[in-house]
Amino acid sequence: MARDLVLGVDAGHTVTKAVLFDATGRPVARGSGMLPLSTPRPHWVERDMDAVWRTAYQAVAACLAEAGPDAGRSVAAVGLAGHGDGLYAVDERGLPVRAGIVAMDTRAEAVLEEWRGTPVWSRALELSGTVPFAGSPAALPAWLARHEPEVLQQSRWLLSCKDWLRLRLTGSVATDPTDAGASFTDMRRGGYSPELLDLYGLGALAGMLPPVLACDAVSGTVTPEAAALTGLTAGTPVVTGAHDIDAAALGIGGTAPGELSLIAWSFSINQVVSDQHRRAMQGWWERVDFLRGAEEAAYRELTAPDAWIPYPDTEPVLRTLRERGLRVGIVSDFAWDLRTHLAHHGLDALIDTCVISYEQGREKPDPHLFLKACADLGTDPRATLMVGDNPIRDGGAAACGLRTYILPSEHRTGERGLADVLRIVA
Repeated sequence: MARDLVLGVDAGHTVTKAVLFDATGRPVARGSGMLPLSTPRPHWVERDMDAVWRTAYQAVAACLAEAGPDAGRSVAAVGLAGHGDGLYAVDERGLPVRAGIVAMDTRAEAVLEEWRGTPVWSRALELSGTVPFAGSPAALPAWLARHEPEVLQQSRWLLSCKDWLRLRLTGSVATDPTDAGASFTDMRRGGYSPELLDLYGLGALAGMLPPVLACDAVSGTVTPEAAALTGLTAGTPVVTGAHDIDAAALGIGGTAPGELSLIAWSFSINQVVSDQHRRAMQGWWERVDFLRGAEEAAYRELTAPDAWIPYPDTEPVLRTLRERGLRVGIVSDFAWDLRTHLAHHGLDALIDTCVISYEQGREKPDPHLFLKACADLGTDPRATLMVGDNPIRDGGAAACGLRTYILPSEHRTGERGLADVLRIVA
């Protein structure tokens, strides 16, 4: 029998789906099962890990049954996706140490409160491109170390959802770059970052992180035990797979610049592929004699975390505003992510929102940008002060009803004159 079908399995927060596809990408059979969640305590959201596996193999079996007799013999390979973040801890034998914790869990919020406003927060953003949330692989082990240390003592591997399913399907331990990048990956160098682990106080857990393989790498084959439960053929290759959000973008073909993947579900995650700024800047630099041939290096220098230097009075003024209980936002025409620079200089914890033109598809003086910042801050524009340095671009805030203060002409040495803002809002 020809092996001309592929099986995809996706375990989300509510349903596990199994779909069989032919060589053209057309679905030929489906199976699914509900995944129950439990909340044994306030803020806890968990699930029985054995039930996660049972729901998955039953969904696969139902899918193959719908496809017809011996459909499992036609499956050339299996791909996996699953909800990201959360924590599925297993022991040396590959058995659950405790119930799986899903990404909706918020028990670790107190850990985050300790990290916010400290170098943990800013350095994590700088290294990984993200900061932890309560259900992330950084926050949950930190919580376990304090409240359930025996779980970490008994654990051999700390897995994500899809990686737990692959372990049961193949007996092999692995993860892929999309799930590995949730908390502990250096976004520039790739791979796990010892500095990030130490930053979270989790350096001792480095050996519990699964090996990282490419999403399309064969990371194992279906075991005889899994074959008996699913209807697949023992020895069928299983690829590493991906975080379900990334897999969804690939599934809809959202891989080219300008294409958007919108996930309207539990976490409302939107992602867009963009290299427009990079291409525009490099295209311009190609016309500059002394930059020709060094465009990529020039772009890295321009967007490096330390490429932007705040004025000496920036930090003390922001800190004073924070101490007075005032919320602060930034509206910027930066053509790349300003937050990287803020984190590098330890200013991100003093800023409540950043509205950046390239993310909004418009630039100052467009009123939308200023109104978006007010909405993020939860403030009435008429009770908000806009501080800028360009009468035309920043003056656009006045059209929205914001009071606007334009700083004197810029000088790149010494203080910027931001202390005047403290007198204005006194």
